[in-house]
Amino acid sequence: MASQSTGLIRLACPEPDKNKVIVDIVFIHGLGGDSKRTWTVGDCCWPLDLLPKDITKARVFSFGYPANITSFWGPPSKTDIGDHADSLRWALLDERLDCSNRPIIFVAHSLGGLVCAEAILRAKQTADGDMATIADTTHGIAFLGTPHRGSNEAKWAEVGRKIYALMGDTNNTLLKEMSQGSGRLVKIGHDFPFWLRQQSEQARQKVSVVCFFEALDTKAIGGRVVTKEEATLEGGYETIEIEENHEGMCKCKDRNDPVYKVIIGVLRIWVKNLEEIIMRESSQAGQNISNSTWTGGINNGQYIPQLNGAKGMPINFTNNNAAAERHGGRR
Repeated sequence: MASQSTGLIRLACPEPDKNKVIVDIVFIHGLGGDSKRTWTVGDCCWPLDLLPKDITKARVFSFGYPANITSFWGPPSKTDIGDHADSLRWALLDERLDCSNRPIIFVAHSLGGLVCAEAILRAKQTADGDMATIADTTHGIAFLGTPHRGSNEAKWAEVGRKIYALMGDTNNTLLKEMSQGSGRLVKIGHDFPFWLRQQSEQARQKVSVVCFFEALDTKAIGGRVVTKEEATLEGGYETIEIEENHEGMCKCKDRNDPVYKVIIGVLRIWVKNLEEIIMRESSQAGQNISNSTWTGGINNGQYIPQLNGAKGMPINFTNNNAAAERHGGRR
């Protein structure tokens, strides 16, 4: 893998069968993490070394960013979660100019899940239709120990204090700022579940979500960094236990690792669902598929059904070249 640690890094793309790609899988690390180290134990970086062997029809990416505590609980004047979310959504737009309607699956550890949520919200809220496809094509999100505290500012601050203690510091000034600086997280905690509910009301845009939670304590804080209750997203979404602590729940040493088995099991189900949708709708389309429903670029010659097109309208892949021209050079 390249030595790059920030930005959107491509880890895997099926070769020479690029035309068989049906989904982009994007990994997002959490506080103090790294685009590679977060997912690595020993010599095994599982999104790079294991995942492509079990899910062969996906491009795999890892997003890296400077994840400091003040990005989440600091004064608004500092670089914050919104800046990281903007970097993610612009990088995805640039990477997907010729396949903007391809489904996306996000895998996010800890506070990286909040970066993911904010990127989706900002993509959807923009007046830019091409950017909005990032939200509209989100097929699944696997949250690994991501706190979901809704609109309760005090609970967000408590999560922040535990995470800061995990980093080995008890700076009273910053702890006070956390209590006063959780506003941005409160907004995400309110807006993201609302967006999910909106998506669920449109059958073709429903997003699959699983919230994984740690089963073991972290010795440094004498408990769970993110409890099951804190990791549970409102709306009745599935919660699954991982027999590891907060740091270990995103690392897998091999394909027999229990952590890998539980996560890859969910991802494979989501990808299988996509394959079934594609086969079913390709069959229904038969010989009546118009030229506008055939992809260009990396999906050249492959029919991808309308998974998330707005209001039941067909996806028009011929617009992708126009999108590339409109966004050329933008980040």
